[in-house]
Amino acid sequence: MGIDEVSDSPDTAHDTQGGRTMSNLSTTPLATFCGNCNCGCPELFIDPAAPADKRIRITDDFGQHIQMSADQFQDLLAQAKAGILDLHAVPAT
Repeated sequence: MGIDEVSDSPDTAHDTQGGRTMSNLSTTPLATFCGNCNCGCPELFIDPAAPADKRIRITDDFGQHIQMSADQFQDLLAQAKAGILDLHAVPAT
């Protein structure tokens, strides 16, 4: 499943605050990255009830997450679309 596709998977990423899972928060899944396995692929969620600076959440397959504002996420998307995040553009070390 690609980034532009909506995820049908349950919203179960772990929240590090109080051991809650996101399934009992007000998050809405937007996309699953990879989706070709059952390993807990990274996912993108929106939480309309969260403070504006933490409304977008990206989880990884290890239970970690980052939160950002919608404006920050839009900037990330613009940079990705411009090719700034393409791995082939990163100098080899």
